[in-house]
Amino acid sequence: MSPEAAHSDEETILAWRVHLARREPRRAVVALLAVLFALTLIHLAWGAPLLVVAAGLAMLGAIGEHLFPIYYRVTNQGVYARNLWTVRRITWPRVRRCYRDAHGLKLSPLRVPSRLEAFRGIYLWFEENEAEVRAAVERFRPRKRTP
Repeated sequence: MSPEAAHSDEETILAWRVHLARREPRRAVVALLAVLFALTLIHLAWGAPLLVVAAGLAMLGAIGEHLFPIYYRVTNQGVYARNLWTVRRITWPRVRRCYRDAHGLKLSPLRVPSRLEAFRGIYLWFEENEAEVRAAVERFRPRKRTP
């Protein structure tokens, strides 16, 4: 089955945008200043413009979720999170755990909590839409099977 055919019956259930830099502008400014400071040190230490550009892109990619808007889409097939230059997706069968904290929901492919949690799955930030997000996730996420 082609990738196009696999997603042809995909239906968007909920979509929203979150911009964390607008919520906490001071934090965004501090992050940008830290990046500029690090790039200045790299430039002073090695003086290679290409290295400075590569390091800058890598750092912006690492903190991009906190600087640029995140676009979420919950579908009947899974969840997508897209920002500046990354797109992450988790399909419903891969969701092993789902837990809530003060700011959103984490959809994790890991069966048990782990240090890898920060690098796996998708974190869904709420934007005054907690009830809608929780309802959409509850509608599709897999349930534990009872023996």
